[in-house]
Amino acid sequence: MKKYTKLFILLLGFVGLVTSATYAQKEKPKAFEYAKLFTEKEIKKQRLYTHLGASTIKKYKEVYKLMLRSSGGVHGKVDEVPSFVDTLKNLQYLYVKNEALTDLPSTMKVCKNMQFLHISGNKFKDIPAVVFSFKHLKLLDLRANRFTEITAQIGELTELEYLYVGANSNLRILYLDAMKKLTKLRFLDLRGTNIPLKQAKAIQKILPNCKVSHD
Repeated sequence: MKKYTKLFILLLGFVGLVTSATYAQKEKPKAFEYAKLFTEKEIKKQRLYTHLGASTIKKYKEVYKLMLRSSGGVHGKVDEVPSFVDTLKNLQYLYVKNEALTDLPSTMKVCKNMQFLHISGNKFKDIPAVVFSFKHLKLLDLRANRFTEITAQIGELTELEYLYVGANSNLRILYLDAMKKLTKLRFLDLRGTNIPLKQAKAIQKILPNCKVSHD
């Protein structure tokens, strides 16, 4: 009788092991699939998240739009993008306006579908390196920061349609050779900068389908 009892216990253990292994296999995360690129009209219909908790992060595949906004008071302004951004692989729209950012984390490279980047009114002196990995970027808002030049790397963002660099009072340099690569550009804001009018006209000439706004 004891012999059969031991066999029964061993059998139960084996079944439990197989069941656990099967369950673990089912729970194994599937390979990530990036969402399609939304059109400007489609992205407007998506929910804009402002405060992400743990429950939302678990649904990170559905987070397409994110706004980071300070609550004021003793907490101060937003001075960095939170670490969980590297889970938001489908992020296509980021809005951080009038805060205290000085850089964007390199981990944002996972946001391969980024299209709309609003980072005006912060403390950027240079365009964050990770921005140039956003090959689908359509809108880049850099107004009211601390730029003195717009690096020639801007020419790598060949899908760009809207570029706002106005209200950077110390901005003096914008490379023509780089700008002529932005053949899809529809609007360029140079108001409130030290970019010479002559250079603005030269950009308008090489990009006839782009409206160049200058003081």
